Amino acid sequence: MHKLKFKYDTNSSSTNTTNSSSNNTRSSSSNISKKSSSKTPIPQVQKTPQTQVQTRQRLKFNKHT
Repeated sequence: MHKLKFKYDTNSSSTNTTNSSSNNTRSSSSNISKKSSSKTPIPQVQKTPQTQVQTRQRLKFNKHT
């Protein structure tokens, strides 16, 4: 079935498969993050300030350049 679809309509079938797979990974990752946050909120709390610091550093570098 899938092979025939690819032969006849390559673009739509390929985009559909990629979209579905990306959605699956996103949903699974979000579920994992929710579970982990409920069990251990500390790591996620640590993650956000690090990203903020990185963005601030990037802004500083941009100003210098």
